[in-house]
Amino acid sequence: MRTAIAVIVGLLALGVIARAVIAQRRAEQPGSEQARVPWHQDRSVIVSPAEFGYRVFTTDHDEVVEAERVLPEMRRAQLAQIIERRLAKSSPSSASVDLQSAAVELADLLRSAVSNRRTSVAILVDNSGSLRTRGIAWNDQEPLASDSAAMQSATTAILIGDALDLLGVDFQVLGFTTREWQGGQSRRDWLAKGSPPHPGRLNDLRHIIYKAADASWPIKRLNLGIMLDAQVLKENIDGEALIWAHGRLITRPASRRILIVISDGASVDDSTILANSTMLLYRHLEHVVEELTRRGQVHLRAIAIAHDPSRKSDVEEFYGNTLAITQETAWSSEVLTSIAQLFSPLQSQQ
Repeated sequence: MRTAIAVIVGLLALGVIARAVIAQRRAEQPGSEQARVPWHQDRSVIVSPAEFGYRVFTTDHDEVVEAERVLPEMRRAQLAQIIERRLAKSSPSSASVDLQSAAVELADLLRSAVSNRRTSVAILVDNSGSLRTRGIAWNDQEPLASDSAAMQSATTAILIGDALDLLGVDFQVLGFTTREWQGGQSRRDWLAKGSPPHPGRLNDLRHIIYKAADASWPIKRLNLGIMLDAQVLKENIDGEALIWAHGRLITRPASRRILIVISDGASVDDSTILANSTMLLYRHLEHVVEELTRRGQVHLRAIAIAHDPSRKSDVEEFYGNTLAITQETAWSSEVLTSIAQLFSPLQSQQ
C-alpha cells in the first residue's frame, strides 16, 4: 500500500510538471531564452542535436530490449490472460463492436490504402507513467479495469496490428519508457561527477520491441499485455524514441512507410527537467517531428488516447495528423474510419 501511495504521489508531481511545461511553452515570446531554435535544412537535430540545444549526459545505461525480457514469464502470462479477456469484450459504447470484428472492419477500410503499394508500418507506443490511470494493477492480486489508459493503448495497437496482419502488411510494434524513475544510473553517475550544470537528458532509456517486422504477429500479439504492469510504465523521452523508430522503419524494403505514434501527452522526465531547462524535452520533440516531416522518408501520424474531448490534445501540439480517441468512442465505425484515414496516401504531411 505504501508503495502504491508513493507512486501515486509521484505521478501527481509529474502531472504538475507536465502542465507547467505546457503552460510555459504557450507563454513564451519569440526572442526569449527558451525560444525555439529556427529550422535550417542544412542542420539536423538527429545528427547534431547539440546545435538545437539538446544533449545527453550518457548513453551507457540505455537499452533496447525484446518484450519477452522485460518481465518474468509467469507475470507475462498473467497479463496476457487479462488483455485476452479484454479483447473478447465489446467497448462500453453501444456503437462499438468487439475488437475482432473491429479488426476485420478496419482491414476492409485499409485495403485500398495499402494494397496497391508496398507499405511498411511502425507502431510506436508511449509506455509512460501517465498511463497508470484507473485500473492499473498495483499487485498481482488486484484486477485491471478495462478503462485504464494503458489498456486503451495496448488494445489500440493490437487492433491496428490485427488489421495489418489480415492484409499481410509488413509492420512492427515498438514501445518506449525508461528503466527507472528519478534518473536511474545516469543520474547517479551525474551526481558522482559533482552534478555539472545543464547535463542534458538524464535518465536511462528503455526501448521495447514488442514485435519486430519479421516476427509472427500471432506469436507476439499478447506481448503488449506487458504495458499493463505498473512497474513497466515510467518516464517518456519521446524525441529519441521517434528517432529510434524512424531508423528502424527506413531500413524496411518498402515504397511507403508509415510511423504511427500512440500517446497520451507530452514528453516528461522529471530528472531531466529538474536539471535542465523545463523545455529541453519538449523542444527536442518539436525539432525531431519537424525534421522527420521535412525529410519525407516516412508518413508521421499520431493517435491521442484517453483524450479529454473538452480540450485540444497535447499530442496535437506536436503531430499535425492526429486522431483523438476517448474511451466512449473506441471502435465505433466512425473511429475505425478515422484510423484508416491515417494510412491514406492523400493525407497531407504536417
